[in-house]
Formats: sequence, C-alpha cells, structure tokens
Amino acid sequence: MLDVGHTPEQPGATSARGVPEFEFNLKLARRVSLELARSGYLVSVLVVHGIGQDQLLNRVAQAKRYSPTLFISIHHDSVQPLFIHEWSFAGRANHYSDEFSGFSIFLSELTPKFAESLAAAQILADELIRQGLRPSLHHAMKIPGEGRKLIDRQRGIYLNDRLAVLKEAFYPALLLEAGVIVNRADEINLQTETMQAQIAQAITQTVSRRFCGTNGSKAPPGLLDGHDSERK
Repeated sequence: MLDVGHTPEQPGATSARGVPEFEFNLKLARRVSLELARSGYLVSVLVVHGIGQDQLLNRVAQAKRYSPTLFISIHHDSVQPLFIHEWSFAGRANHYSDEFSGFSIFLSELTPKFAESLAAAQILADELIRQGLRPSLHHAMKIPGEGRKLIDRQRGIYLNDRLAVLKEAFYPALLLEAGVIVNRADEINLQTETMQAQIAQAITQTVSRRFCGTNGSKAPPGLLDGHDSERK
C-alpha cells in the first residue's frame, strides 16, 4: 500500500515555488504504483480527505483493513523556520531553504513488525543511494522541532513513535520523505520523470529483495493483498 501523505484540504508543506506537498506526494505515489504494477505487484494507493485527527484515524483504519504486506507513506520534506528565507518567484513572495537536501526514512519502534520494517527501510535506503540519491540528516539536529533519533546515519533512517500510520501498524511500515521541497534544486529535481523513476525503481527493488528474495522478478500472486487502484 502506498499512502499519499496529507490531504487536499490539509496539504502539508509548501514548496519553494508555492506547490503544496500533497501534489508532490500524489504524483510520486502514482508513479511508484505504475512501476510496481509493471513488475507484477498488486498495489493500492491510499488517498484520504479531511483535516486533523479524523483524517489520521480514517487513514489508519483503511490501512488496517487492507493489511498490506508492506505499507509506505509517501511524503516530501521541509525544514524548521530558522532555516527559512524569503524570495520572489513569478511575482509572488515565497519561502525557501537550500541548506538541506535529500531523503529521510522514518520508523516506529511501537509496531510489532519493527524488525521487518527496519529491514525494508535499510534496503530502500540502499536502493535510493544506488540510484544516486543521498540521505538528509537535518532531522537529527538538536533544535526545536527536530532532535529525531537517527538510528542509521549512512542510510538516513530515523525513529519517530508519534506517527500514527507507523505506530499503529501490525504490518511492516515506513514513511519516506522523498526530498526537501523547500530546497529550490530539490524541488525541481523531484518533479522530473528521471528522479520519480529512480524512486519508483528503488521501491520496486525493495519489494523484490525483501519479500521475494529476488532482484526485479515478479511477485508471486497475492503478494500484496489488494489491487491496482486508489482508495479514498
């Protein structure tokens, strides 16, 4: 299951050029879904509407009903306010930060499937790095709003036990921050077919290696208990 982070009504961060994070998340999730389907995997894209706690509860409930072999929540990253600067793009005031770049992966120790989640996260990070991406370490900084526990510095893997979609999971689950959209270069790269294909291939290889013991071969029927669709 590919969980599209945030909602149309509460779209998350805003990119350096004013694009809501939700749009990045949805586009990438669809691209990853296509790559997985091409490789023979069954996948569901989860899109949730609403705001606040209600949408989180709805998201968790739908994921639990689906009970996927692997749950990946797709997000795009921002930074803390002290690193934000103002600039003008297309005649409008916007905010950016070029200090940090790269992906981050989050896990929760509260899930009974932590070991399986960690194994999947390690493979995903390795595959992303093999595709030329690099992890960001800014969430480990000892500043307000950060200070996350970095459990694998080389791979950019963190613990966060406050994320409902991870801590409530009884299946392997991770959250991917694909890149930093307030970084002006990252923002452009993340919208390209090249980078989206790289991330999609990395996720597909993760599924193949972790759950099939292969490098890119098709999954056996029913590996992911669902179908290629968007669930709302």
